[in-house]
Amino acid sequence: MRQRMVDYLMNRLYEAGVHHVFFVPGTGDMHLTDALARKEE
Repeated sequence: MRQRMVDYLMNRLYEAGVHHVFFVPGTGDMHLTDALARKEE
């Protein structure tokens, strides 16, 4: 299965040491939120 770009981005951010991400609700960030929800760590 191919990895989605948003999942790749979240994995790279985590590997870079980013453990907190803040979003502004209603700005079209549902794909990023969904990717974070699927992250196991």
